[in-house]
Amino acid sequence: MPDNPTPLAGCDAPPLNPVATRPDGQGNALETKAGSIGTGQSPLDGFHVTFAPHGARSLAVWLQEHFPGRHPYIFVDQRVASLWGEILDGQGFGDAWIPWDAREDRKRLDTVEHLARAALSRGADRHSVFVAIGGGVTGDVVGFLASIFMRGVPVVQVPTTLLAQVDSCLGGKTGVDLPEGKNLLGTFHHPQAILVDAVFLKTLPAKEWQNGMAEVIKSALLDDGDLMETLESFAQETKGQGISYPLPHKMIEPIVFQSLSLKARHVATDEKDFGVRQFLNLGHTAGHGLEALSGYALPHGHAVALGMRVAVQMGILMGLTNPDLARRLDRILEAYQLPLKTLLAKDANALLRHIQHDKKKGTGGLTWIVPRDVGRMERRTDISDKIFRDALRVIQPNET
Repeated sequence: MPDNPTPLAGCDAPPLNPVATRPDGQGNALETKAGSIGTGQSPLDGFHVTFAPHGARSLAVWLQEHFPGRHPYIFVDQRVASLWGEILDGQGFGDAWIPWDAREDRKRLDTVEHLARAALSRGADRHSVFVAIGGGVTGDVVGFLASIFMRGVPVVQVPTTLLAQVDSCLGGKTGVDLPEGKNLLGTFHHPQAILVDAVFLKTLPAKEWQNGMAEVIKSALLDDGDLMETLESFAQETKGQGISYPLPHKMIEPIVFQSLSLKARHVATDEKDFGVRQFLNLGHTAGHGLEALSGYALPHGHAVALGMRVAVQMGILMGLTNPDLARRLDRILEAYQLPLKTLLAKDANALLRHIQHDKKKGTGGLTWIVPRDVGRMERRTDISDKIFRDALRVIQPNET
């Protein structure tokens, strides 16, 4: 990603300043331009991320400052609207406030058409800006809509779940599902701005925290060790009592910032997902298959956690991975209340059929991300069905 992305076709909004902002620990906004964090440029520079405690309270003003002359249309998860509508000043947006039922089973083309017609009936045109307020489903669907509405309008992401804040809000991937699999129809359409406000996390149920923490743990495996040590240290502080949600603010700030920074480094190097960005798919090949097999009843984070266990076990069976990594991963998954087993894994044939539709499949076969150790990954296309079936046993419930 360049520091100043080329404006979208049909969009005359000036690119935003290439600055990321984050809280400084005392609830203040802190600019992080090149060189102001650590010794080098912030990985988030160029992605227009603002970390603003209680920034949602001034959303209308923030949008006006960033997109002068553009009329915003707010697509908001109706559950978020019911909890946060007053703070977000939903009434102040008038007809441009568009709540919708943001469930995985609504992540379909007919939903995109419904939302497009809703925006059109309210006066949206090519000079509008679309704002996605919600979790990953809202970000994916509204991002996809923005990419094709009148051949492209800017989109702003306001993630309200931990999963969206640490992962899906950044990177430009949009899409909807087909019965055969997740995100099989989609585009790359980078948000022109991202507003991350931790206040939304206060009302998340435990399952949504778990979904996000699976992506954080994935980032920790990909990282050079600092994030994993942060997670392990906090788990040890509980003295065997286990993690409880919501996490304290002292944990939220570093895990969100570090996870997004890691993703930004991969995206900046490989925007279209043909190289190192594929490392971010750790746990997702098997995970997406498990989700599809469950009819999307299995939460995404649970699926990714199980998929990471399968990936590590494949590495062990191939002689690539130290078995100690499996034990370390299991401890951290258990500490953050993520599953180690699933009945879905018993039907290996059905799971393989779903995995074969994975969009990361290339001419050489499926692309698997296999960890050697923390911070050391390999992309493999030579993993046989037998290796996969043998590795799958690690998440199959023990026979009684």
